[in-house]
Amino acid sequence: MDESDTLYSKIAVTFEGRAELFVADRETHLLRCFWGGITANSISMDCISADDESEKHLFTLQVSDDGIGMLSEADKTLGLFRRTNENPSPRE
Repeated sequence: MDESDTLYSKIAVTFEGRAELFVADRETHLLRCFWGGITANSISMDCISADDESEKHLFTLQVSDDGIGMLSEADKTLGLFRRTNENPSPRE
């Protein structure tokens, strides 16, 4: 799986329990989320669309020891992301 395999280009996760998902052709976030920890390496993200608040998604983000994050929804992998000092970006 590479960058072209996912709709999302970036995930911004903050310590305040918030996250945003971005797509490549859009400057602002597509989805805004609240997250909570599941394990030491994974979070659950409850998200709504910035364009249509009735559109909701429940994602899981699992980060491995080597800093690779796997975004999934309903047990389907949506993308792999590399942890950065600022925010995760698509794995290259």
